[in-house]
Amino acid sequence: MKKLLALAILLTASYAPAVNYCGGVTHQNTCGRAYNIYPCCPNGGNCTWWAWESVCRNWNAGLVNWGNANTWAGHANVDPNYDLVGPTVGSIATSTLGNYGHVAWVIATDGATVTVTEQNCCVGCGGSVRTIRYNSSKFNSGYVVRHGTQCQCSPGQVQTEACGDCGRRSRTCGASCSWGGWSGCAGADPENGNQVCSNGKHGVCADARRRCEGGNLTCRSLVEPSPERCDTRDNDCDGETDEGNPEVGANELDYAAKRVDSSYPRTLAAGERGTVWVEFRNMGKKTWERGDVWLSTQGMSALSVADSWPAWNIAAGLSVPVAPGEVARFAFEVQAPETPGAQLEEKFKLRSPGETPITCPDSELKVPLLVLNANVDAGQASADGGAKHMALESRGCSTAPGLGGLLLVLAALRRRSSRHA
Repeated sequence: MKKLLALAILLTASYAPAVNYCGGVTHQNTCGRAYNIYPCCPNGGNCTWWAWESVCRNWNAGLVNWGNANTWAGHANVDPNYDLVGPTVGSIATSTLGNYGHVAWVIATDGATVTVTEQNCCVGCGGSVRTIRYNSSKFNSGYVVRHGTQCQCSPGQVQTEACGDCGRRSRTCGASCSWGGWSGCAGADPENGNQVCSNGKHGVCADARRRCEGGNLTCRSLVEPSPERCDTRDNDCDGETDEGNPEVGANELDYAAKRVDSSYPRTLAAGERGTVWVEFRNMGKKTWERGDVWLSTQGMSALSVADSWPAWNIAAGLSVPVAPGEVARFAFEVQAPETPGAQLEEKFKLRSPGETPITCPDSELKVPLLVLNANVDAGQASADGGAKHMALESRGCSTAPGLGGLLLVLAALRRRSSRHA
């Protein structure tokens, strides 16, 4: 008896009269059909009536009679006007399960599930239109769409793919079941951003890590170039450290110095001795203790004086401590080599404990020297621009001549006085 009742209520339009009202819904003629071709079951609903009605309303098309729900996918598959696809918004969900199958109209999907509107033809159930979500697999015979309007994707579906050297990008399927635009290509930095790399730069800019930027690997400096500071670092990344006598940062170093005044002979006779002095201000944090800070040359100096220099490469040291902000004077002798006509330049640089050079702001004295013939007379000196040869280089407010130059001037004057006597 139950089988006969089920058969009776699931009859298609060829076995039962079509009606324009079913499940509380009135047929809307938007597809050129004056009536819905499917019947309404005794319980007041029918899945085929509502699926046909949904097609009429949404596609503006009136389907031919595709029979019971379990044959709809078969009809669509052989009809060139329709395609069978995966879960898609705006499609007819079809199932062959059960005696007569089931059809419904899809209004949402995330790929794994579908939300549909449907009516049912069954004993003891309501026939009105309802909205319900199912697993997509319930509709085992596919989803019918119009040919040429097949969705690219299921709304909410996310697609990802690799891009560049290290990135991935994604796109999301919209409500119209078409793909949105690709996101930017991005990826994680190698080794959580700790992979060291070489960028060929100098100074602080050489400290670099591998980065994934725009999906491509690059070697990025951790520090960008900045104005040079007095900090023993190459801040502007030009390959030189503390150049340009920068004062900023000097007070943060243990040892820093700035030259404030100096005096030295520009000429000496071969083998002659002269006096040099230079003053430096302590710009650092530590007091310069006696025996800690020295004025030295890079190697063996051509101007060294063996019986007065503390060591072969050390011209002078401190005799008293010099606190930060105070000025220290270094005075020492130099001796011209026995090579008349020689022109040379010696660099004297302050060194801190451990012979570490003090680099800034200005901890160096350059002494250029012209070596004269030891027996040059005043007339020859005058012909060669004698006053120029006897001159002393003075920096700052100091004008005192060196002892060697003064003795050479007095000797020349004495010889001139004897000649004119």
